[in-house]
Amino acid sequence: MANTGATGGATADFAVRVTLLAVMALPMMAFAPLSPALPAISAHFADVPNIDYLSRFVLTVPAIFIALLSPAAGFLVDRFGRKRLLLGSITLYGVSGLSGAAFDSLPLLLASRGVIGIAMAGILTATTTLVGDYFAGQERQRFLGLRGAFVNYTAVFVNVLGGLIATFVMRVSLARERPRVAVTVAKHHHTWTLIEESRCFGLHLLCEDNLEMVWKFGLATARDTTKFVGTTHRTEATGSPILDDTIGWLDCRVEARLDIGDRTIYVAEVIDGDLQSQESPLTLYRLLELAPPDKQTKMAQDVLHDSAVDTKAIDKWRGRDKGGG
Repeated sequence: MANTGATGGATADFAVRVTLLAVMALPMMAFAPLSPALPAISAHFADVPNIDYLSRFVLTVPAIFIALLSPAAGFLVDRFGRKRLLLGSITLYGVSGLSGAAFDSLPLLLASRGVIGIAMAGILTATTTLVGDYFAGQERQRFLGLRGAFVNYTAVFVNVLGGLIATFVMRVSLARERPRVAVTVAKHHHTWTLIEESRCFGLHLLCEDNLEMVWKFGLATARDTTKFVGTTHRTEATGSPILDDTIGWLDCRVEARLDIGDRTIYVAEVIDGDLQSQESPLTLYRLLELAPPDKQTKMAQDVLHDSAVDTKAIDKWRGRDKGGG
């Protein structure tokens, strides 16, 4: 076995703990940010046959390589040492992760994900071995518990909050004691992925004073920016973000969903809500009156883009339905 320079059961200093925790979070970072991007990947490679099925391999391919190559990584960590394997794996992780930005080919993208899986096999093996080297007994158990908490909280921050301006919201229950709403969300929006994963969302009613929120949540994408930065918000029962400076809000939990090709219709139970202001709601007609020229241009461009994306999704959905007989 190679000499690592670590003493079994020795108490690791703060720098070692922080380094191990940071490196142990890398495998999670290879999965969490990509999950919300799957609809965008499918849309980008829409001409590839069976893309809805193949795009999911972006998430699963690394796991396959981890399972296949972890035994080999165990041999390498003893043959060449912890430090060499870890540094080499981190370098490979970084290079393969960045290479995806240069590829406009699904096979090349999947290949880069396979290389990331190879890197993660080395990272997981080396860090697990180092934990055994640096910690013993109860101290090891405490550190492993800390690692689990650190990785989970990192995943929460990586999956940033999202939001959009809804084009369809309606009440679907006459029973006051059982309030429900229906909303539709296009699949190519980041918020759709967040709702699919969490099965909850928050609804807000805006007024003219909330125009900046319209531009932030309606004209930007959460794939490029964290929309809730600069806003005053909190979370309610479902964990959904609730904005403070709006007319009112509803905290909703999804009870049923219907796939209609380009978007999903969600029927949700209203868990809680509040009317925070008596201002008049902002209507679409008034929004168009108040929008400056640059915002009007951006809205028109977004409508054309979304219409083209929705058309392809609807045609594909209808074709699949017909093909199924």
